[in-house]
Amino acid sequence: MRHFNSMLASCVLLGLNAAHADVVSVRTLPARASATVGQDVSLNVTWQVTFEAGDTIGAGSPGGTFVNAASGAPLGLGVPTTLGNRAGGGVQLYPETVSIPGATLAAWQRQGVRRIGYRRAFVSPASGQSVTGQIVIDLAGSELEELRNPTSGALGVLRMELTFPSGKRIEIVERNSALVARLTLAYSGSGTLRGRWQVAEPGGGANAFFRTVSLVRVSLAATQRATLDSPQLPTNLSGRYAVRFCLEPEAAAPIEECADSTAGVQTLYEVLVPDGAIAGLSPAQGPAGPGSVFRWHAVQDASIYQLQILSADADGTPRFVTGLLVPGNAPDAVLSRLTLSKLIPGQRYLWRVTAHDADGRLLARSDSAEFMYRP
Repeated sequence: MRHFNSMLASCVLLGLNAAHADVVSVRTLPARASATVGQDVSLNVTWQVTFEAGDTIGAGSPGGTFVNAASGAPLGLGVPTTLGNRAGGGVQLYPETVSIPGATLAAWQRQGVRRIGYRRAFVSPASGQSVTGQIVIDLAGSELEELRNPTSGALGVLRMELTFPSGKRIEIVERNSALVARLTLAYSGSGTLRGRWQVAEPGGGANAFFRTVSLVRVSLAATQRATLDSPQLPTNLSGRYAVRFCLEPEAAAPIEECADSTAGVQTLYEVLVPDGAIAGLSPAQGPAGPGSVFRWHAVQDASIYQLQILSADADGTPRFVTGLLVPGNAPDAVLSRLTLSKLIPGQRYLWRVTAHDADGRLLARSDSAEFMYRP
């Protein structure tokens, strides 16, 4: 790290005058830069420091810090280069040259870093107030970018498309159906394609968790086009799934997420809830009232059942009236006093049941049966 720090140029401490004005903002010129993995980089950065009205004795910055711009996590030790105090007021400029060895950039890239932040805090000597600025450095030339922009003869992925064997981009299937996704690649050159198939099951919402279901290591000849099928996709639960294929750089550490948005392609499929999957409803006709037992056939892996009672509007549309939750180990129920209080004597009602797993996902549902309420 001493060798690394010695390669970082510092700026000379400038003159010091007496006055009192605090730093209010810090910007960098430029605000963003790029660096190529494996190549030494030297960036000319100007820190634009704005002070509040009045004279100032300037501001001190004892050192810079490299961080992962995505997470803010520090990358190694701080850089003890001093930018000095400049007298005056308004806006002051502090130039600096930042040097980073190519080997260090490569090491950060292998850790999964895609954007580097170089930060400095400028401190007002009179009050101790501190304001931080940052320049963001984008890493270029990673192995994934080499897949997208290859050298002559190397494998380069030009386009990826994810569909299903039916040709549809989004598929709808029945529960427990056989299903695969199909990846179509357009590429140049030849070499080994490395990647992974990942699936997110229903219920994750915006924070869907993708798990890897298969690794891909395929040798591609110089034919410019290839089609790869995924392993069999899960269809045992009803709901919406997401499936994606992620490119994987050869030297990358094992990860579950796509390295970046350009490295993957994703689509959806829906597994339908089967109608009438819960059978054996009783009563199916006739009267029911206090003490009547409502029964149905058990559903495997059900954690809870929801019994719903509905009345038909004048146009025949079912309307929810009341219901109750039933533990998954008991496929029968007696209507509670509160449930019965919602029913009108002599009126006919429909009732049905849905089964849910421990995460609340819908496993199955029944058709509707009918009863007349008699207290």
